[in-house]
Amino acid sequence: MFNKIFSTTNLGDKIIWTHDRWVTLQDFANDIIKKCELLKNLNSKNNTAIINRNNYETLVNIMYCVTKKKSFVILSNLEIAGSNLNMLNCGLILDGKKNILLRNPVSKNKTAKNPILILLTSSSKYKFVVHDVIKIINFYYDRTMKSPPERRRIVLTFPLDHMAGLNLILKAWMSGGCVVIPKNINIQSICNAIAKSKANILPATPTLLRLLLLSDLKNKIKSIGTITYGAETMDQTTLNKLNKEFKSVKIIQTYGLTEMGVVNINSKSNDSTFFQFREDDRNMYKIKKNILYFRKPQFFIGYFNKKIYRAKKWFCTNDVVDVSGNYIRVVCRLSDQINVAGLKVEPTEVEAVLLLCRFVTNAFVYGENCAVLGNRVVAEIVSKSKISSDELSFRIRSHCLNLLPKFKTPQKIIFVDKINYSNRFKRIKKI
Repeated sequence: MFNKIFSTTNLGDKIIWTHDRWVTLQDFANDIIKKCELLKNLNSKNNTAIINRNNYETLVNIMYCVTKKKSFVILSNLEIAGSNLNMLNCGLILDGKKNILLRNPVSKNKTAKNPILILLTSSSKYKFVVHDVIKIINFYYDRTMKSPPERRRIVLTFPLDHMAGLNLILKAWMSGGCVVIPKNINIQSICNAIAKSKANILPATPTLLRLLLLSDLKNKIKSIGTITYGAETMDQTTLNKLNKEFKSVKIIQTYGLTEMGVVNINSKSNDSTFFQFREDDRNMYKIKKNILYFRKPQFFIGYFNKKIYRAKKWFCTNDVVDVSGNYIRVVCRLSDQINVAGLKVEPTEVEAVLLLCRFVTNAFVYGENCAVLGNRVVAEIVSKSKISSDELSFRIRSHCLNLLPKFKTPQKIIFVDKINYSNRFKRIKKI
């Protein structure tokens, strides 16, 4: 598997940029060999838990498991690990350079023929998703080799316990390119890493891109030739601002799920949120009552809860979509849709209108329970205006009423200093 991932790379080629230095394939291979030697006496026959620190050591730990054909789970922190290790049949924890053998491991994992990868979904209802490691590497390899790979220098903006993060490293390495690891997951570190490494691809969530547009760091990312966005629904106003700010940059939409990986799509245009699935994926989906469904890919096995529960042939994404000819557009997650007295409100539509208002710097729209209407529209607003909050609320609501039906206009406006987001650069949903 190691040779397949790096089949287009020479030993002396740079494959990772981290802490202001380059790491070659030879350096990386040597560190994996050292890890194998270090752990030869801690060899657990159970699943291995990797604590993601989004750093070089995490990459070494992942490739150690791939090289040794070990089943492994990637978790975002020790707190999540502690409460799930027994259920996940884990006998060894790899946390950076620390290696912890669990003294009371459960019985050997016998639930899959090939080594498995387990990931925790980022949805509101957490699930442990199980993939076949060999099949997922073969899947990415076959797709990369369909056309001559273009060497990519990709910034690791998604965490490695997220399917999008693993997609980035596989695409970079299989193309003979490299992964750029920022020191920290914040806009300053990301832009500094781009400036120093001359990265040319910036994958991002719409939340990260809004922060970039609001910052004074845009001149640091001149080497970027492509921006890809996904993992959240993009609003039209932010997309228009991106195209205006980065006129010479390709702006490409992506679509993916923890269960599916990242699917091949073509955007209708740089400034459109409509897209179509490429020919090799068009038989993989169907739309039922405006909800997108996907056919189970070969590498997706099912879900884990003490044992593997195999997935059905089709699974529901819970993404609400609009259809226009051969193109579709993801409107929002079904759980994010706001029901106001039986009428449906999509948060991104309201956010796009709010961001057109000269008093609004950033906005986050969600639903809140209401005894009369069922739900009401709530907007968290970041504003630099000096006028009173009452006057500001009146002007923002007036702006919305000119562009939206009354039921879509925020009934409640909360002024905040910033919009909170997670380490995945996704806004933290209100429950």
